[in-house]
Amino acid sequence: MKSQKVSIYKTCTINIDKTPWRLTPPKTENSNRKISIPKKLNDLLCELKEEQSKKIGFNEEKFLFGYNRPMPVERSRRVFNKNIEKINKSGVYLPRIRIHDLRHSHASMLINKKVYIYDVACRLGDTVETLQNVYAHWFENSEKNIIEAIDNEFE
Repeated sequence: MKSQKVSIYKTCTINIDKTPWRLTPPKTENSNRKISIPKKLNDLLCELKEEQSKKIGFNEEKFLFGYNRPMPVERSRRVFNKNIEKINKSGVYLPRIRIHDLRHSHASMLINKKVYIYDVACRLGDTVETLQNVYAHWFENSEKNIIEAIDNEFE
């Protein structure tokens, strides 16, 4: 992926109408987006795609994770939880969280790093209003930060 971007334009729903899985459009128009990814992740995905392309029948219609069908959600959870257990056995403690919680951690990290809320909302496929409602606790110090910024201007 030369652009270091991932296009998000489908949602995978499972066990709907007696089908094991189905690709559908995202819930909202904001959910259709292209997001930048770090170079390291881009390199790993390119490497995986190169490896997969050596398989007979691999093409752009195949899934990078799962090949003919999306990788089952339970498999992702199992691998994720095994990695947390492995890290915890090494002496570092990580609480068990859901994979979806990584989305919240990512948003909270960006907000804490003072990334513009509009940009965070676009990245997550949310509206600014939704982001403020979900992550309101991160904005509680805003008034204090505003006053400190103003006070620093007059020193």
